[in-house]
Amino acid sequence: SGISDPAATDPARWNDQYGAYLFRYALRYVEDRQAAQDLVQDTWLAALEARSRFAGSASERTWLAGILRHKAIDHLRRTCRARRLQRPYYPQFDEEEWQDIVDRDTRARPTWANPASHLEAKQLRASLDRCLCR
Repeated sequence: SGISDPAATDPARWNDQYGAYLFRYALRYVEDRQAAQDLVQDTWLAALEARSRFAGSASERTWLAGILRHKAIDHLRRTCRARRLQRPYYPQFDEEEWQDIVDRDTRARPTWANPASHLEAKQLRASLDRCLCR
């Protein structure tokens, strides 16, 4: 189900043709030059591995941007979850109040009644993660 001619996607020209575009695209997600460069490199590797499955239903640039988007989202999930909320952000709370906030946050795991609400909450959480990482 891949493209009939894998040579139609030429990895040797990807960086020249799409490198600057993908780098700018990655910067919109991570706002860090080194992380953006790493994401583009990860995109090249993933695209090389998936090259035989490129169906050609979208442009090569769109296909590569889609791979990059998934890489960037994975990166944001990893980095945002790795960060711990640090106490200096809430200096007005004493130790007991702070512990209550932390405990309440770890207990508050809502159960969603229907798939639409779950999807909406998932999208909201992704947006909030991006905002918090900035």
